[in-house]
Amino acid sequence: MSRSWLYILGLMLAGSLVVDMYPLLVVSMGVNLVILIGSYLILRRDPYADVRGSMLFIVGLVGINMLAAVGVLSGMMANLAFIALLVWSMAGGGRSR
Repeated sequence: MSRSWLYILGLMLAGSLVVDMYPLLVVSMGVNLVILIGSYLILRRDPYADVRGSMLFIVGLVGINMLAAVGVLSGMMANLAFIALLVWSMAGGGRSR
């Protein structure tokens, strides 16, 4: 695992702590957008990262998280969507050909 993904993981964990401390919808949406922008900035600096594929995965994660925060997706449906996103990315979804 590259350092970029460790930084992104740390960013996501910090965002999760902030959302747990302040459980407001506006805070949750703001933190998700900060995670999305921060992930892009981190991946852009890594010359070996597949920015397109990685950002598609992160956009999927943030989208699922936002839909679950708004209440469009239940907890079970969010988990199923995450599993589907994980299987899609393992099958090669989003890779440049």
